[in-house]
Amino acid sequence: MEKSTQKKDLTLLHMIIIILLMFGFGYLPTVGTITTVGMKTLGIFIGLLYGWSTIGMLWPSILGIFAFGFSGHGTVKEMLAMAFSNDIFIFLIFILVILEMLTDSGAVNVIVNFFLTRKSLEGHPWIFSFIFLLSSGLLCIFGQAFAGILLCWSMIETLSQKVGYKPYDKYPTMMLIGVIISASAVQLMVPFKGICLVILGTYATMTGNAISYLSYMAVMIPAGLAFLALYLTFFKMIFKPDMKPLETVKVSEILGTTPPVTKRQKATLLAFGFFLATLLIPGCLPATSPIVTLTNTLGSSGLTAFSVILFMMIKIDGEPLLDFSKQARHLNWSVTFMVGVLMMMTSLILAESTGIRETVITLLSPVLAGYSGFVLLVVVFMISIVLTNQF
Repeated sequence: MEKSTQKKDLTLLHMIIIILLMFGFGYLPTVGTITTVGMKTLGIFIGLLYGWSTIGMLWPSILGIFAFGFSGHGTVKEMLAMAFSNDIFIFLIFILVILEMLTDSGAVNVIVNFFLTRKSLEGHPWIFSFIFLLSSGLLCIFGQAFAGILLCWSMIETLSQKVGYKPYDKYPTMMLIGVIISASAVQLMVPFKGICLVILGTYATMTGNAISYLSYMAVMIPAGLAFLALYLTFFKMIFKPDMKPLETVKVSEILGTTPPVTKRQKATLLAFGFFLATLLIPGCLPATSPIVTLTNTLGSSGLTAFSVILFMMIKIDGEPLLDFSKQARHLNWSVTFMVGVLMMMTSLILAESTGIRETVITLLSPVLAGYSGFVLLVVVFMISIVLTNQF
């Protein structure tokens, strides 16, 4: 008798474990300087991590907010207000709508196709591979990541069949893996989604100093590009894939010629450029500049909201450049709720009533003694990536 290969649905078991962690962990004996409130906070934190890893982001996030209302930090109503009135949460909602505007116009696809079909890439397979991975990362960050990955995989399959690569050959394998890596690396280059917003917000909460988007990108973009280059160099030196089939291929014949840019796409690109300028230019000006004073008054969420209002007022062929009701339908609410909960939880974990901060300092001081604050930031950065399953 053959055994059934169908996997059991463990959703109910996972839900029970999450509930026990969030509402039962606080009854365990306290550790070090951690208080009863701190134990409840840790239980919710562990429950959230477990839930995000097993069930998804949305249901555990909502339950986590509810659980915090019974942890001693405040009422459920106060926790809901704390999670959803956060500047980072509001900023994320508006920026996701702007990114959907960019994606819906087809402007991203036009740019990616333009770069990949340049004649200067022909005969230079390694340069082409680098540009392809970078372009795949852009597709993933400015659109739906999963859809972008599937599209790039399809392009790799088409390219492989055209030039004669077989399944599991070194080059297509390298590129398939590289698309996933690029999607993660490019997402970390720009502080507009998920983990980057959480890290910047956490750093600002811990230190009282906010890192400007311009400063962040000035470091992370070169680092991300270097990481992609190192990935390809690693494969080139260690696995040595056969690149000869790519030396004579014309990518334009496979991907097609770049379509003409429409009026809406031009307007969308100009609008997105304006939006980026409102976020980045203040970082280049003196702190006493009137523009910096205005942007500080508005904040990131206010600047993004202003851009959304402006784009809704602009008409292209009788239609608004940004249709909020249309673009908002595609928002990733799971990620949005997760960011809201994480930003709320950062403040709650660091609260004096929990005693968690003192315990962590006691544990890490012997390990990080003598190191600079930059090392601490790197440690927090890596822990955040691991805990939120970014790779």
